[in-house]
Amino acid sequence: MIVDAQLHEPAVSLPWAEASRETRWDVMVELQLGYMRAVGVDFAVLHPSEFAWGAYAAARHPSRFGLVGMVGAPRFGGLDPRSPGFTDALARMCVVPGTRGLRVVVTDADLTVMEPAFAAAQEHDLPLFMLAGFGLSQVSEVAVRCPQITVVVDQIGLAQPPGKREEPPFAALPQVLELAKHPNVAIKLTGAPTLSQESYPYRDLWPHLRRLVDAFGHRRVMWGSDISRIIGQVGFTRMFPRENIDRYGAYHSYAEALMFVRETESLSAEEKRWLLGETARELLLL
Repeated sequence: MIVDAQLHEPAVSLPWAEASRETRWDVMVELQLGYMRAVGVDFAVLHPSEFAWGAYAAARHPSRFGLVGMVGAPRFGGLDPRSPGFTDALARMCVVPGTRGLRVVVTDADLTVMEPAFAAAQEHDLPLFMLAGFGLSQVSEVAVRCPQITVVVDQIGLAQPPGKREEPPFAALPQVLELAKHPNVAIKLTGAPTLSQESYPYRDLWPHLRRLVDAFGHRRVMWGSDISRIIGQVGFTRMFPRENIDRYGAYHSYAEALMFVRETESLSAEEKRWLLGETARELLLL
């Protein structure tokens, strides 16, 4: 069973402006399922910008979709932790059928504003995905404070396009590897081809990714494509200009995002089985 641990809404090429909300949602559900079938993905963990659509998709196809709610980054659809109704909205999000985790997008050096999200993850026994905008030390801080929950580091913990990529792309990898000392920290291997300086099959990635798998062990690394970010469009909305990806030569297809892991000789068959599905199934209770 192959699990994609991160998909947003699929890119839709036509506006469907006159269609009802349900029709637009159905279009995205069918597109997502079609993309998954085309490359051989059996189950996807949705990180939707529009949480209500993700809940709709998970309710219609519980054997194909799980759901992660986002806290922070309200411009991209996450709950605003500074809004008056935040705690009530967060409580409702945690109990939506199909919810398998919370994702916090940290944009402040002080983690205090995210305290309700950390508490909710603990109360509902939900893994906590972290995109730490102020450094990986924040991941360590949360891992120590919340030892009973799994903390999953987004995007390998490295700066990736369409944002500014570090040069060399794996300069911060030693700090990521340091997180392996926390037994409750896992890594989401998403967007890795954006860090390659070669074309498919991205052989230059594997000396670095091999170190990652060796440090964390294959039971704490899960693959995800995050392909909507690479395309730059989430559902009907253009999120990022295509040139932000193109300037790094980082554009790649959904099939390439999967096959560079599935077909590599740098992983054993058992390691592939865990990275491509079993880790997500075990840690997210799929």
